[in-house]
Amino acid sequence: MIRIAICDDEADALEQTYASIKKYCAKRTELDISVQKFQHCSDLLASIETHGRYDIYFLDIIMPELDGIKLGMEIRKKDNDSAIILLTSSSEYGVDSYSISAKDYILKPCTEEALFFSLDKAVDAMSIEKTRRYLMNVPGGVYAIPYGRLLYIEYYKHRLIAHTVDGESIESIVLRKPFTNLISSLIEEGRFVQVSASYIINMQYVRRFTSRFFELSDGSVLPLSRTYADARSTYLDYIFEKGN
Repeated sequence: MIRIAICDDEADALEQTYASIKKYCAKRTELDISVQKFQHCSDLLASIETHGRYDIYFLDIIMPELDGIKLGMEIRKKDNDSAIILLTSSSEYGVDSYSISAKDYILKPCTEEALFFSLDKAVDAMSIEKTRRYLMNVPGGVYAIPYGRLLYIEYYKHRLIAHTVDGESIESIVLRKPFTNLISSLIEEGRFVQVSASYIINMQYVRRFTSRFFELSDGSVLPLSRTYADARSTYLDYIFEKGN
């Protein structure tokens, strides 16, 4: 998951930036993106401390607690790899942005075009979705499936059957490891949850769910067993994390 944080003390500007980034998420459906907004620097720093780093930060420069440059310095104390994008109504801070290795510098009011352009650059530089694959042993070799293409995986007669968003079904060779071992890397990735002894789903493609099943974007309805009832709360946590 690509985690984005926005920090701006101006409520209207914060909501405008948030709405624009959500439009970007809807446009780049192949990406798994969460967006969180903060009106206070202290809340963002507390979130980092509690929930871990974000991949991309949009920071307003002029704020009462800490300005965006100082906030960026606090972030850099623990994280040198994230992309920091500064937002400001004045161009006088351009030089200062180099002190925190800012990825970009956008003048307010921010246009969607400018935000989308900066996001594209940041995402492409990270190359998260381009390089992360689920490796599955198939007849003749290994098949690498991008996480963003995986809809769900089922386990049947000691074989994995991976179903993708474009309708492809990929079947593995006979495997002797338990299903939970075979899918451990997916669980660790963050967007997948096991719903029964034989199914794991990609939560970014859930259309709806009940106490008995999950329905996915392609219409597939997969049973939710009592043993894996916690999958519902895992999904709700995932939705909250995405900022929906």
